[in-house]
Amino acid sequence: MKTQPKKQEHTPTPYSIMTSAKYDENSKRSGWQFLIGNESLPGYVAGIDCGNKDIGFEQEQANAEFIVQACNAHDELVTTLKDLIDIAEATHGAQERVARAKHALAKAEGN
Repeated sequence: MKTQPKKQEHTPTPYSIMTSAKYDENSKRSGWQFLIGNESLPGYVAGIDCGNKDIGFEQEQANAEFIVQACNAHDELVTTLKDLIDIAEATHGAQERVARAKHALAKAEGN
């Protein structure tokens, strides 16, 4: 039987927007860049390049904040959903809801 390689763990949360910068006029890029990371660790987790000229800084920042919020909520949501699945599986007539919850959980866990 072939064993699956161990999945690499992500950098621990909480994440925050550590900095944002507008690309200067000499850059080949346009728009803003947001660097996301865990402030207690060196470096950053991700850089988000926002080069859509049709939206402004406020929407670009809101998109970066949404990504940070989703990442920070992920582990707690997965744990809570697993607990609710356990409870629902013991409830008669909840099979469809349990199936939907399991599908959502699999997506959240990258399966």
